[in-house]
Amino acid sequence: MPKKRRSGAAGGGARSGGGRSGGGAGRAGAGGAAVTATLLQFGRWYQRHLDETGSAHDGGHASGDDIRAMLATLFEVSGGRLRSPRAEVLETLLDRVEDDDGLWPRMPEVLDALEHYLDFAVESGSWDASDDEIDASDEVLALASESGGGMLVTLIEAMDDVDDVEPANERPALQGFAAGGGTAEGVADYIDAALAEVTDLAAERVLGLLCVAALPELLPGRSTERIVAMLDVAVGAGEAERHDADAATHAVLERFENDGLLRASALPGSDEQRLEAAPGLRGVLADAVVEIADARGLLPDANPHAPGTGLAVTATVVAPEATAEGAVWRRLVFAADTDLGGVHLALQLAFEWDDEHPHRFRVEETDELFLSVGVLGGESRSWGGASGVDPSAVDDLPEGAEDELEVQLGELLVEPGDELDYEYDGDADSGSGGSAGVRVRIRLEEVLEPDAALVLPRCVASSGDQPVEEIDGLLTPLRLR
Repeated sequence: MPKKRRSGAAGGGARSGGGRSGGGAGRAGAGGAAVTATLLQFGRWYQRHLDETGSAHDGGHASGDDIRAMLATLFEVSGGRLRSPRAEVLETLLDRVEDDDGLWPRMPEVLDALEHYLDFAVESGSWDASDDEIDASDEVLALASESGGGMLVTLIEAMDDVDDVEPANERPALQGFAAGGGTAEGVADYIDAALAEVTDLAAERVLGLLCVAALPELLPGRSTERIVAMLDVAVGAGEAERHDADAATHAVLERFENDGLLRASALPGSDEQRLEAAPGLRGVLADAVVEIADARGLLPDANPHAPGTGLAVTATVVAPEATAEGAVWRRLVFAADTDLGGVHLALQLAFEWDDEHPHRFRVEETDELFLSVGVLGGESRSWGGASGVDPSAVDDLPEGAEDELEVQLGELLVEPGDELDYEYDGDADSGSGGSAGVRVRIRLEEVLEPDAALVLPRCVASSGDQPVEEIDGLLTPLRLR
C-alpha cells in the first residue's frame, strides 16, 4: 500500500525556512555541469526574489546558500530529472524523500526549495512547459503541503522516531524533574498547564521546539530563534501576532529551563543556542507532545476521506490458492469510517464462515498488524475469534500491533490499488468448512462520493453461482447496527 504523504510546508504562498542539507551548495550531483549552472542561475534569481519581496533579512526564509544546498541534494536524489520538474518527477522525488530518514523530517525545507525552484523554472524559461503541466506540478506540491498540515505536524509526526528509553534511565530522569511529579502523566500535565496560559501561536511554537528537544536530529544546526521564525512563516503569522506571542514564548521556555525539562545547548561554531531535553526524558516528552497536540486538534485526521465516503473493494481469497473452479472473491462496499472489527464481521458473513478462529489484519508493505482486543457487545474478544482468552491486558499485544477497533478502513485504503490482508487462522482439522488458514487480499477499487442515502456494507458482486442478493442479505445485521 502506498504511504500516505507526511509532508508539510508553508501555506498561502509563504515560504518556510531552509538550512544546510547533506550536500554543499556547489555540488553538481547527477547531471554534472548542467546542474551546477542551473543552481547558480537559481541562486541569482532567488536573491532577486528576496530583495523584491523584502524577505532578505527575514529569519524564517532560507538563505541563498541554504536553499541551493537543499536543491543540490534534491537534484541528486532525483537523478538529475528535477531539471524538468514535471508532476511525475516531483511525485517520485517526494516519495524518495519520505523514505530518507535524513530528509523526511526536513520536508518543510524540501517543499520550500521545490516551490521556489518551480517558480524559477517557469519564470526563467529553463523548463519549457505547457500551462497544464505547470498546473499539475503546482497541484503535487500543494497536496503535499496540505496533507501534512504544515511544519508543526511534520515535527510532531517525527516523534515516532524517538527511541524508547530504558526504564533504568527513564525512572531517575523523571524523579529528577520534580515539577512533573516523577511520572510521565505528570510531565504531560505540566506542559499542558503551561501552554493553557499562552496564545495559540506561542503554544505551537513551544510544541515545535519540544519536538526538536526530544529528537535533536531534527532541523540540525538551527537555533531556537531560527526554529521559531520558521514555524511562524509556516503558519503565515503576521507581525502583530508574532509580537503578541514573543513574551509568552520566552516565559514558557524560561520556565521549562529553570524547572529542568529543557537545557540550552550551544551550536558548534556559533554563539547561538538551541534547547534539548535530557536523554532520559526524551521518550516521555515525545509522548506528551503528541498527546497534547492531538487534544488541541493540531493533528490531521488519520482518515482522509470525507464523512459518508464509500470504499468499493474486492476481497479475494489468495491462500489457499484457487482451485480449478477459479478464485473465490466478493465485491463489497464499506463506509470509509468502518473500523476493522466491522470489516472482520462483514467478511465472515460474506464468505459464510463461522468466526470461531483467530484473525488479524496486516499491511504487507509496512508489516503493520491489527488484532482484536477488548470487549464488543459484552462478549470477550480474544486476538482472534469472538470468544476465548480474556484480553483485559492490552499490553500483552505483540510489539507494534494495534487494536482493530481503533483503526478505520479509510486510514489504510486511501487510493485505488491500496491493499490490506485479512488472515483467518483456524485449525486445519477442525472441520470448519475449509476456512482454516485462509488469507484474503482486500484491494481498494474505487472511492465513492459521499451519499447519505447509501446504507452500508453491501455486497455488489461475487464469484460462484450463489446469487449476489443472497450474499448481500447476509450483511443485513451489520446495516442495522
